[in-house]
Amino acid sequence: MNADWYVEFSLRNPYSGKMERKRIYDGFRLLNTYEQRMKHAEKLITEYTEMIKNGDISTQKMVEFEDQLLFDTRVYKSRKKLGAENTFRVLASEFIIYKRIELSEKTLQNYKSKLRAFDDFLKSKKLHEKQIQAIENDKVVDFLRNLVLEDDLSRLTIEKYQQILHTFFQWVIRDKKIKMGNPAIHIPRIGKVVDESAPALPKNVRNLLQKKIEVSDPQLWLGCCIQYFTAIRPGTEMRLIQLKNIDMEARTITIRNYLAKTYRTETVDIPDQLYVLLLEWNLENYDQQLYLFGTDGVPGEKPIGKNSLRIRFNKIRDSLNLSKEIKFYSWKHSGALELKNAGANMYEIQRHFRHKSVTTTEGYWRKRLGGTGEKIKQNFPDIS
Repeated sequence: MNADWYVEFSLRNPYSGKMERKRIYDGFRLLNTYEQRMKHAEKLITEYTEMIKNGDISTQKMVEFEDQLLFDTRVYKSRKKLGAENTFRVLASEFIIYKRIELSEKTLQNYKSKLRAFDDFLKSKKLHEKQIQAIENDKVVDFLRNLVLEDDLSRLTIEKYQQILHTFFQWVIRDKKIKMGNPAIHIPRIGKVVDESAPALPKNVRNLLQKKIEVSDPQLWLGCCIQYFTAIRPGTEMRLIQLKNIDMEARTITIRNYLAKTYRTETVDIPDQLYVLLLEWNLENYDQQLYLFGTDGVPGEKPIGKNSLRIRFNKIRDSLNLSKEIKFYSWKHSGALELKNAGANMYEIQRHFRHKSVTTTEGYWRKRLGGTGEKIKQNFPDIS
């Protein structure tokens, strides 16, 4: 009875895989009989067993980390935070820093927003302060189902959430050496099946838009034409074109690998119609380091915002009472459809659209361009 009594348990360190021993001495010295101490020990065993099962007790240490899931604001806010190691937000912040070197800024923001949404879900389930191993497959499925129920998201969007979570947990297991299964696999297919892609524009709609855009917003019209004639993607690829990447003599535009969706430097041809339009812009009179799509409507030192052309296009579309299914991106699909109707084959379209493989083009052809050509439409053998 003169010795120090304690309750002992061991937990496995998620990094080393070794068991670490803990002893609880609380309360024993105040008890004077054997029976009282044994009863107190049984109470502690029950309480601590429950806390261990719930993940409230672990081998975690408090660490300082740079919180990458904070919303970006113009007001300075320190990202330095103190959190328990091996929790989701701490690891997610490390993961974002790790991925920063290989992802575009737009994709990185997408990663942040989806990981932030999952962190909010974990907080609602009181899992955000527990070890990462407490996140099991059923929790990820619940999160994705909630997105469908609350936000009515499509299957394609849900799959993007799953893909990012899968990549995150794969990194946790591989790079952080944490022993756990990946909870973002074996996910049922959930979400609405919706075709969210932009449709091609019929010629009469293109003419209607051209009459309005060409006069009121020449820069926007240039963006429409670059999509239509070169299949350059309207996001980072087109927005950040510099004049030095436009060769008017060779009649080509080069998309550098750090801008390209495929991460490869590639050059596309400038068709006659676009060449004439670019001549009207007198690009040779500007500093060749400038961005083609400057903030003042002409080439400039600062490029337009990532949503600028899309928002301006939508305003004109709405003013003409056109369907909201018509998108700025529709110009790219329209060019593909007209190119196919003019007789271009699948391999020519693959090269023009800079697809990595003809398999990608085949899928695009079936989904966007339809049919097999005029032979089927006009020369099908008669039924009798």
